[in-house]
Amino acid sequence: MSDATGNLKNYEERIVRDKRICGGEPVFKGTRVTLRTVLASLADGDSAEEILRDFRRGLAGYRSSAHSMKIKLDENLPHRLATLLKNLGHEAHTLHEERLVGHPDADVWEAAQKESRFLITQDLDFSDSRKFAPGSHHGILLLRLRSPSRRNLIKLIEEMFQKDNVSEWAGCFVVATKRKIRVLRSGHTQNP
Repeated sequence: MSDATGNLKNYEERIVRDKRICGGEPVFKGTRVTLRTVLASLADGDSAEEILRDFRRGLAGYRSSAHSMKIKLDENLPHRLATLLKNLGHEAHTLHEERLVGHPDADVWEAAQKESRFLITQDLDFSDSRKFAPGSHHGILLLRLRSPSRRNLIKLIEEMFQKDNVSEWAGCFVVATKRKIRVLRSGHTQNP
């Protein structure tokens, strides 16, 4: 997952000052949520989840403008993830919504590619990085948990999509376990 330095390197794209908004105080781009309020909340001991929950509309819009992804959730994932991802500013579609429940992998893949969507799945049929070479599609996130309970899947996705700059995974082949994330980019370069 991203380290603190990786998260800070693009702060100028995320935090802006405009004298017409909140008296020119630094705010998250596209919102009226001030940096000062978020930092004070963190200093008071609030968790990032609590802050996001209380400022969800503003910060979801902030994330959406900077890091929004078009996502297709496989049927083998909890439906609640669609709501979670939408609340984080992403456009998430489920197979149920698209009447693809029980369809073959090829139909799921075709729909994801036709709609330019990043596919999130547990299906090992999508695990061949030669067949699904990075750069030849809109991206795959393969979740590999030893205990893939609903709770564990939701927790992993929530942590990744809140801590990592997942928009950088577009076109990549990503494998996530409880302990690490491996990102294969075009040319098969691996992220540690």
